[in-house]
Amino acid sequence: RNSVVTYSSLVASGTVIPPSVQVSGVPGMTSPIQPSDVKRKLCKVMSPYGYGIQFLALNTLINLVTNPILIAFQVDQYMEGSGFYLSEVSLPLLITIKCALLVGGVVLSLLLQIVILHMLGGVAERVYHRRSRDFMHICLKDRIVSSAGLFLSGTIFWPTWLRWAGMKVGRNCEISSIFEVIPELITIDDETFFADVIYLGGPRFAGDCVIMERIKLGKGTFLGNHSIIPPGSHLPSDILIGVSSVADDKKIYSGSSWFGNPLFELPRREVVAAGRSVTHNPSIIRYISRLFWELLRFTITIPPTGVLAAWYYFLISQKDVQDTTTFQYITVPAATVASLFFLPLLVLVLKWFLIGRMGAGIHPLWSCWCSIWDFLYVIWVAWAKPVLSMFNGTQILNGILRLFGVSIGENVYLHGTKFSQITDPDLLHFENDTTVSCHFQAHTFEDRILKKAPLYIRKRATVGGGTIMMYGADVGHDTVVREHSVVMKNEVIPPDCCFVGCPTREV
Repeated sequence: RNSVVTYSSLVASGTVIPPSVQVSGVPGMTSPIQPSDVKRKLCKVMSPYGYGIQFLALNTLINLVTNPILIAFQVDQYMEGSGFYLSEVSLPLLITIKCALLVGGVVLSLLLQIVILHMLGGVAERVYHRRSRDFMHICLKDRIVSSAGLFLSGTIFWPTWLRWAGMKVGRNCEISSIFEVIPELITIDDETFFADVIYLGGPRFAGDCVIMERIKLGKGTFLGNHSIIPPGSHLPSDILIGVSSVADDKKIYSGSSWFGNPLFELPRREVVAAGRSVTHNPSIIRYISRLFWELLRFTITIPPTGVLAAWYYFLISQKDVQDTTTFQYITVPAATVASLFFLPLLVLVLKWFLIGRMGAGIHPLWSCWCSIWDFLYVIWVAWAKPVLSMFNGTQILNGILRLFGVSIGENVYLHGTKFSQITDPDLLHFENDTTVSCHFQAHTFEDRILKKAPLYIRKRATVGGGTIMMYGADVGHDTVVREHSVVMKNEVIPPDCCFVGCPTREV
């Protein structure tokens, strides 16, 4: 009773947590609960059913209003009703207009999301009840930011959108996907770099209370993938927080590097020297190259819409031509399967055409290779992942991933939903009879340089859920790596043993 399990902690099966304690770290360690001096806001508490119904209604309404395809459809219907298409329009021009409407739908959707964020009202440093209208608005704001990130995260447009949403963002910042974000509570100083999947000052729960606090990140901060910045954090300048680490501003000082959960200081780290012309201040050519690939993100709704339209008009054209049995039991299923797999096949072709087989190497942030690599990640999420997700946990997905370049042996079990989208497929090697449930970090972006190398899981090894394997990691045969661990860069774990922790250690 009244106990708290903190961010990204691991509680072993069979553990009994005593009352009124806090559990932190991998593996979890108990300590006294940290009090908060944030003032509690008196507010109306809604019933569970009332809260759920109102949240569902508001969330559905926001999704409908900001859906880029629905926006494009409504504009298209308005143009048709106003007589825009009465004059003879050639097919190429008509297709161009439809594509322009879909791109415009994305832009208008992003602008509407900013308007809705401000309509939901500001969020102050307070303690809220988890069934209050204020917390409902907090949850909706977080979802809106995540939705905008599908098109903008990691791009040169993302900091500007976040500023318009209410966040204070300095100059020359690179921000990838962020979660649990309330823009007006966040201040980011100049030249900060966020890797992917950063949890940025989200709500802290304590019973039926939700604690919201401001966070501030100093100049030159680097946040590694899956790192967590708790609410109330005020981090100094020129620091590095490693992958899957939970920041602790009571320990961190300017110019230092930190890793782990619980956090410890890194005595030294590898630094790849590169000129600011490829990391911070690019030439015009490099800027245009990146701008081109990032503008292509605004077109990602076009192929799915085109495939859906082609599927519909093909079936309409065949309905009166074929007999009912052939149409219903052969044509419709065949056309549906072909439509579903067209976009994943397109991603596969583009992967091999644009980037080929990936190997170990380094690439600066403003290189053309990084821009193409990032674009492939975006279209895999948008076009291939929804279809491949249907095959999670099956040998069918294993076969598909082999086509993308993943080395998968026999009788390999890929557990979870994460394998329907792989960032660095050619760098993953799973030998026979392995059980894999972890995340992979076959690259990092430290010092604004992408470094990548292959990683290996040897025969009959098991790597648990929530674990992250860094580039160059090698897990020996018949070894078990427990949940929520981190296998460090180039770490070789010996055969026939058990490791756990962030970073890992033998148990």
